[in-house]
Amino acid sequence: MDCDEMESRIVELLENQLPRAERAGVEMHLAECVRCRAFSRQLAGLEAALARSIKAPKLNPGFSARLKERVLVSETDCHDRKQQLQAEFETSLARLRKKALGLDNAWMIVRHAAFAAIGGWLILELALAPGGMAQAWVFGGLLAAAGVAAAFPEKLKRLWT
Repeated sequence: MDCDEMESRIVELLENQLPRAERAGVEMHLAECVRCRAFSRQLAGLEAALARSIKAPKLNPGFSARLKERVLVSETDCHDRKQQLQAEFETSLARLRKKALGLDNAWMIVRHAAFAAIGGWLILELALAPGGMAQAWVFGGLLAAAGVAAAFPEKLKRLWT
């Protein structure tokens, strides 16, 4: 590794960020290379000068306690919100299951199937009767309208009101 590549490793070494496996190699390079050793000394001197001249800001006495309190409140709020969402989900899921698998839905399907079967049979009988084709068309139209009304009662209510 050349000296230009070694500079970033030296910075990591001085900041105690260099992995242990690489530390010995960098220290051996510093022992052998005058240029990198001078760079390391300059960098260490710069850090020491900065540490002397720049003061760390002082925090308010209650800062740490307030921060801990906010973190705890945030965790509590998160837990409460999670429980609320879980309860809403379970309620909605139960409502959907009841609606999808409920008897009301099953009876509605049976009623529509029976209505369609009886209507189909009547249309067939009318169509096969002498001169009954026109009657079959009229009855078929009425049956279709009644079927739509039975299938979508809520939409028809909104349409007529």
